[in-house]
Amino acid sequence: MGKRLFFIISGLLLVLPLIANRQLVYAQDNTQNTVLLGNIRNNTAKPLFNDLSTAIHDRISTSIVSIRTVLDTFSLIDSVPDQSMVVSARDCNAAYIVWGSADTLAGGCLINLRVQNINSGGITHFRILMDCDESKGLVVSAVVSKLQFWLERILMAHITVMTEPPAVTLLLDGAPLGTTPFEGLVQPGNYTLEMRKTPLLPLRIPVTFSSGTSYHYDFNLTGGGTDRDRRSALRWLAGASLCFVAGTGAAYMRSLSIDSYIKAKPPSDFDRLHAISVAWNITTIALFSAGGAAICTSIFKVVF
Repeated sequence: MGKRLFFIISGLLLVLPLIANRQLVYAQDNTQNTVLLGNIRNNTAKPLFNDLSTAIHDRISTSIVSIRTVLDTFSLIDSVPDQSMVVSARDCNAAYIVWGSADTLAGGCLINLRVQNINSGGITHFRILMDCDESKGLVVSAVVSKLQFWLERILMAHITVMTEPPAVTLLLDGAPLGTTPFEGLVQPGNYTLEMRKTPLLPLRIPVTFSSGTSYHYDFNLTGGGTDRDRRSALRWLAGASLCFVAGTGAAYMRSLSIDSYIKAKPPSDFDRLHAISVAWNITTIALFSAGGAAICTSIFKVVF
């Protein structure tokens, strides 16, 4: 009896992970967001290019992107910063230093921006051609848009999600993200990535995104069966459990009936006692056989 119970429980423990399994295959490939705004010199005669650094700071500070800016009012960096300026930027927890100039060209005004990565020392150059008669608001919008786009590519996480089958709805912490195949930028942080597609069960996995990192996910959702298949498998497994419980009870009654037959003495009805033992034996075999068949059916529902 003890061995039989051991094998029954072991079989159930082996089947349950199969039903919970989603047959998921995915891969993830990996690589402060404070910007010190230096001086953008106005080399033109146009006052609209005055105080561009302050305007950029004000605009980025009120935007929805997670970029923190610190306005440089002390060093007034307007060229490649020396070591002391880099140390000052690090004291502000800045990862990048921005400076530049506005110059006059024959076709308009050219805004030159320089962005230095404090850690690597690399410098990125931006050039924005503007009409010298534009409003200051439009000039600021153009500069901020260009700068924000680059900073978002650097400071945010870039993710690509591919699925089989495609057209799977993606949610990030419950907020709609898009449908697969998907490629886009997300804020750094810890999230729950959820995938939904009828009739498949929803899939949720924890993810962590870091600044300036690219992530590529490949999901195979086709091997896990449908929601209906899983519910059917669970019903078969529940039936198997009931059969095994009832079979265990029948086996106990069989052992009692056999013991009664062996210990019986005349004038006991030996034929009746033998018939009872045989009946309980047949019932035990039938219940355990039905339980085994139900487990095989539940495995078939999950795997195929």
